[in-house]
Amino acid sequence: MVTYDGNIMGLSRDPATLAWNGNSGAAAINLATLLGAGRLILLGFDMRRIEGRINYHSEYPEKGPGFDPFERFLSRFPAIARDLEDMKIPAVNATPFIDGQPLSALNVFPRIPLEEALC
Repeated sequence: MVTYDGNIMGLSRDPATLAWNGNSGAAAINLATLLGAGRLILLGFDMRRIEGRINYHSEYPEKGPGFDPFERFLSRFPAIARDLEDMKIPAVNATPFIDGQPLSALNVFPRIPLEEALC
C-alpha cells in the first residue's frame, strides 16, 4: 500500500510513500520516479489561470474570490527539480506555447517543444 505525505518538500525515494507537494502534477512526477522513469516530459503544467479559470474547472468558492493556488504549487518545484537532478533524471517542460508565449508558468525545467522532447 502506498501512502502520500503532504509534508515532504521534493521527492520521496521510499516506494511506499508518495510526496504530494500540494498538487497532483507534483505527485505524478514523484510516482513516475518511484516507478523507475528515466526521463520526464511534462505536459499540461500550466500553473496559472487560463482565460480566467483555474485548471479548466470551477473556482473554489470556499476559498474566497480571487483564490490563487499557483504560488504555493510553484514554490514546491525547485525542491523537486533539485531532487530530480540528484537522481540524474532529466525533466523538460513541453507544455505548449500559445502565440509565442509559454502557456506554463513553471520555469524550473527547460522548456522545449513537444516534438523536440519526443526525439
